[in-house]
Amino acid sequence: MTVIATYPTRAGHVVEVHQNAIGGYSDHCTGCDTRDFSDDIPAAEAEAAMCRGAEYHARHCERLNVGPFTPTPTDMEASHYGFLVASLDPDYADGHLIAIGPDLTARRAVAAFHAYMRTELDDYSRTLLVEEMRVGSLVVQIAPTRFIRGRYSWSATPGYPGGAPAAWLIAPGLLY
Repeated sequence: MTVIATYPTRAGHVVEVHQNAIGGYSDHCTGCDTRDFSDDIPAAEAEAAMCRGAEYHARHCERLNVGPFTPTPTDMEASHYGFLVASLDPDYADGHLIAIGPDLTARRAVAAFHAYMRTELDDYSRTLLVEEMRVGSLVVQIAPTRFIRGRYSWSATPGYPGGAPAAWLIAPGLLY
């Protein structure tokens, strides 16, 4: 399939319109990962179909409340020392913990991470993370971050220009 057009939605997503070999099209919203396949619409009608698709995705994304957002206390797991802290999926390659808040520094983030580990993690997990921090296997790095709300959860992308500053507990060198 070939991308023949893209258009933004009100939710801040980008919808890609793909054309297949038989002249039909499909559109894919990159923000909420929904697809609308309409292979029976000829390429000549694709422009009108794209307009209908834009309206559909705008309504769909707003109904799901997906897209870029700034995390609130209900999105994160805890609040320590004025920072919102959450753990990341263990299989997520970009880090273990993340913190956001005003006047974010690495030193203040470490304090919030330690408080989080004391109150939210079991002894084994806490011991592993503290040891990895002690030997330098995990470090705190602050990076501009884009937060995206999906249908069932949210994700964070470090190094996103213009994103909110966030502290990541991460292996050295993964962000810079």
